[in-house]
Amino acid sequence: MNKARQIAEFAIETRSSTSKDVRHFGLKSAIANQILRKYGRNKKAKKVSHVNLVVPNQALFLDRALKLIAIPCLKLKLCYYFSGLKKINQRDW
Repeated sequence: MNKARQIAEFAIETRSSTSKDVRHFGLKSAIANQILRKYGRNKKAKKVSHVNLVVPNQALFLDRALKLIAIPCLKLKLCYYFSGLKKINQRDW
């Protein structure tokens, strides 16, 4: 979360919109791009109070056979035990 906050602060200062500019922070580009879009395009933002970490669909993998949700860019694997999963919606978490 510290890296995400640093990227958000950088986006507000420079209004940058590419992950190439924040590569030195060490966060994967899929997540860095989401943060840059949110804070770099917001002209009203002057400081960062908290950062919501948004993982885009391209960075999620769902294995229905193993009932596993994997987020490789965060090195995170989650098992799920409910049936009827058709779509992952991040707002339901």
